Amino acid sequence: MSGLRERARGRWRTILPQFGIDHRHLSGRHGPCPFCGGEDRFRWDNREGDGTYFCSACGPGSGADMVMKHNGWDFATAAREIEKIVGSEPLERVKAKYEAPRRLLNTMWGEARPITDADAAGRFLARRLGPVRISGNLRYHPNLRYDDDEPTYHPGMLAIVHDPDGQAHTLHRTYLTPDGEKANVKAPRRVMPGSQPKGCAIRLFPHARVMAVAEGIETALAVHLMTGLPVWSLINAGNLAEFTPPDGVEQLMIYGDNDEGFAGQAAAYTLARRMVARRVGARVFLPEAVGDDFNDVWIGERVKALFDQTLA
Repeated sequence: MSGLRERARGRWRTILPQFGIDHRHLSGRHGPCPFCGGEDRFRWDNREGDGTYFCSACGPGSGADMVMKHNGWDFATAAREIEKIVGSEPLERVKAKYEAPRRLLNTMWGEARPITDADAAGRFLARRLGPVRISGNLRYHPNLRYDDDEPTYHPGMLAIVHDPDGQAHTLHRTYLTPDGEKANVKAPRRVMPGSQPKGCAIRLFPHARVMAVAEGIETALAVHLMTGLPVWSLINAGNLAEFTPPDGVEQLMIYGDNDEGFAGQAAAYTLARRMVARRVGARVFLPEAVGDDFNDVWIGERVKALFDQTLA
């Protein structure tokens, strides 16, 4: 089993759902035990990447133990089925496969620098928001590669995307022009290729007992300017619907997009229902105009304020 354990190490978050284990049990937070019930006796701690857990009623175990318990299998059967998923790929090749993207992310982040008023990212945020506190999880990159039919290079803004356990997982890129407009490319906003756990977030501020979430980065920063609340960007509607706040959050303010196709609204209310089921207070806010997000609302309010000052 030692060889299989090595090949499965660090991969249990994707292995276990393939055996029918609900991803909600893999959040790293206290909750019901998938095997003996209760309300908060179970926690998946995934120590050293071995899929481990602890239940105060039925005790500790490993990822393999979870597979055995959930499916009623003996050890040999579980090992055989896990082997089908992880395969017999040499450990060195598995490590290389996972370490190469990590090196690219680290290199890209290392090439970036804090955003200032003088760079394209600073100009972009100023155009969209006005003066705003800029998170250390945002940086300016002078020369981001954009892959299309032919690769092109653009200045841009990078954002760290954290997984539900609070670990830096990947990078979000916003491609820009030197004067702070969105670049003329098919998809000016992109997350780096690869799998992304549900509920990832761009953590723009430290979380608090009362906090807010929104989809886009600029929308989240606009909500912060309007409310003073710490806000996280959840990137898109699908990810917003799957978000689970960190421990200690008692009230979640959800600022959805008023989409023509209702995706933003549906995601906001899906998240609100999930929060109520978890006994976390939730409120949903939507812009009045169809097609708007709260960055549009903020821009409209700033324009109106400037117009009123001109007439005064």
